[in-house]
Amino acid sequence: MSDPADQLPSADRSEAGQLPSADRFAQQLEFIAAVDKLKNVLRVSLITDGSRAENSAEHSWHVALMAMLLREHAPADVDVLHAIRLLLVHDIVEIDAGDTYCYDTDGYVDKLERERQAAIRLFGMLPDDQSSECLALWEEFEAMRTPASAFANAIDRLQPFILGRHRDDGDWKFRARTREQIMERMAPVREAAPSLWPYVMGVIEDAFANGRYGAPYP
Repeated sequence: MSDPADQLPSADRSEAGQLPSADRFAQQLEFIAAVDKLKNVLRVSLITDGSRAENSAEHSWHVALMAMLLREHAPADVDVLHAIRLLLVHDIVEIDAGDTYCYDTDGYVDKLERERQAAIRLFGMLPDDQSSECLALWEEFEAMRTPASAFANAIDRLQPFILGRHRDDGDWKFRARTREQIMERMAPVREAAPSLWPYVMGVIEDAFANGRYGAPYP
């Protein structure tokens, strides 16, 4: 029987001219197959045609693309490519922990612990170096202490806000019940992408002036 590593393309050869070990490749394959389950995790946000909820894998792709497109709104010290890496891994933990609705106060009580245990299990499938790398990326995103993670969190908050506002049928309404709720939720945008804040405030003012808030959950 041939070694699975023998099937890897030559572009994946190491600097020493050797293919990665079969064990390493097997671990990577296990993880790649496992994260496909993120496509089954449904979020509260609907896609813009209103036909269904988006899933967390779609969300992760969408925010990564947004970070690339909106990089001109990031502060000068932000490594946008690093922010994209943060966004690509930040919701993988939801395979085990599920998606916690942003205004679910009960769900947030143990959210971090549930997600940490999920991160340890899921990233633990990978080879040690990649396991440590992905866990560090997830922790950096959650801590929101670096310029890249602050920008990534701003984009993560902005994406469902945009989906909610830009419904194809124009029948949009936010689930926030008070101005304070949505202002607190969107605060990372003001801090990490201030040039986008006027857009956010304009939409919030429109929502509360025209009764476009307090939509039922789910």
